[in-house]
Amino acid sequence: MCLIGGGFDLLVFTSGDLPEALQAVVTAAQQQGLPLRVTAVGVTRPVAGADQHLPDADGRVRARYGLCADHAAQSGAYLLRPDQHICARWLRLDAPRLQAALATALPH
Repeated sequence: MCLIGGGFDLLVFTSGDLPEALQAVVTAAQQQGLPLRVTAVGVTRPVAGADQHLPDADGRVRARYGLCADHAAQSGAYLLRPDQHICARWLRLDAPRLQAALATALPH
């Protein structure tokens, strides 16, 4: 199973569902044809607003992306381009920040 690649990927380090405002930005982008997939990292169950989830019980993914493994509740997010380069990074992600990053990353 390929977890990232082929389009834009939003990796969200979370312990719960994504906020509704964030989900609305993702849905609007997807409805406009943007290949955007959301992966909730650090949870063992499906998450509302995410297309897939990735458990991170040992904290390796958090450490790889510069988030403290000792603080599992710490949030953060990365937006990856289709070529898997990082185009945005947040310690706290909200809907306006994601919308701005998507507008910047996309050709006009």
